[in-house]
Amino acid sequence: MKIEDRMNGFDVIWDLGRRCTYACTYCPPHRANKISPIVEFKDLKASMKFLDKYVTLYEEMRNKPYNIRKISFTGGEPTIHPGFLKFAKYIKETYGNRYEVGVTTNGMFSTRQANIYKDLFAGTISYHAEATPEEKKQVIKNIYLIKHWQVNVMFHKDYFVECAKLCRDLEKAGIKYIPRRIGDEGQNVEKSSIRKGYTHLYTKAQESYFADHWRKKNEKNKEEIDDDFDFKYLESVPKVKEDVSESHKSVIAPIKQISDTPKKKNTVSSKGDISKGLKLKNEDRETKKSKGRMCCGGRDFCLDGKENITFVDNTNFYGYRCLVNWYFLYINQETRDVYHHQTCMTNLDNDIAPIGILDESDKIVERLENYALVDKKMPVISCPKTHCGCGMCVDKIDPEHDIKKHNFGITKVELVPNKLKKMEDAKTITLKNRMDSIDKSI
Repeated sequence: MKIEDRMNGFDVIWDLGRRCTYACTYCPPHRANKISPIVEFKDLKASMKFLDKYVTLYEEMRNKPYNIRKISFTGGEPTIHPGFLKFAKYIKETYGNRYEVGVTTNGMFSTRQANIYKDLFAGTISYHAEATPEEKKQVIKNIYLIKHWQVNVMFHKDYFVECAKLCRDLEKAGIKYIPRRIGDEGQNVEKSSIRKGYTHLYTKAQESYFADHWRKKNEKNKEEIDDDFDFKYLESVPKVKEDVSESHKSVIAPIKQISDTPKKKNTVSSKGDISKGLKLKNEDRETKKSKGRMCCGGRDFCLDGKENITFVDNTNFYGYRCLVNWYFLYINQETRDVYHHQTCMTNLDNDIAPIGILDESDKIVERLENYALVDKKMPVISCPKTHCGCGMCVDKIDPEHDIKKHNFGITKVELVPNKLKKMEDAKTITLKNRMDSIDKSI
């Protein structure tokens, strides 16, 4: 399999900190809290200087500029930081149109703020069904006010009908939306994530909704069809009454799903069933089937020569040569860590670890300069994971193909694929590890 990027853009995911206005049950402590420190403006300026140099080096190695360079602020909830708006304006004033500034937000802000943001940013609003009816009413108001932003509808298994109805309404209004699973991997994760509610298991009917949505989406990319799949799903589930008697209940009662909920097992098979405390053996990782998914940014890409694809039915790219580092960078301002990608976290040593820290960003730049100007060779990540989340839409190819021949147009440096490491030999420093260590020290 070969996936080719068609966006030709560089995305910077910039995490300003975990502080958030919500407390969603499916958001783990390493992703959100109420106490993380506020980012200082001078630190953001220093990080931006490093970032621009980093992106410029990649453009020089590609021998062509990116069509778009996008900085997406996230968190936590980025809009609660007092210096957020000031810094966004600073980027525009200092770097002109070189960078497009965006934000991923829960959308829970005033109409006055919405009117300011809509003319300054590109953006994504994540709709969370666990919010109160009053909060959701304000979020939906903001969605319709800022119609050119994308909406990520976080499909809570207990509020699935509500989420499907919202998608139907957004479709009719011409607002771009993405139905998002809570926990991409479903049954392929360890039990603890499901038990704590960070990953949702969906019923057969709910899984069919996801599959039908992206099948229809791919068909619409090829030819215009008039098919309201959101409406068809809603017609297939039992009629339910509205219930807003409690502030934290959904506007629509949850659909019944006991009979379709998969039973959990206490054993692990070579095919990768969930099991507490156990991981896949090295020899089983390549054959594991992963849940299909769409590009979370709604991008089209080329799949084995077929254009305008948005969905891949198996995202286990274990062993694939992946150029995710040519298209993404993740900055965590709270931990001071820099990763190639937020969810992948694989670096050019083929470890699951940062590429460096902001306080020593000069070392990150120096290493990249050595690849580009001295060695004229660039390591290529050999995917060590059995599931690809965000980043599945960029250049990657299975190991049966020679990356030197299929070089995706990169000719100024030689692409040298890394060797896969056994799990016990790979370094693992995840974002969760880092946040846990910070929390323990407080």
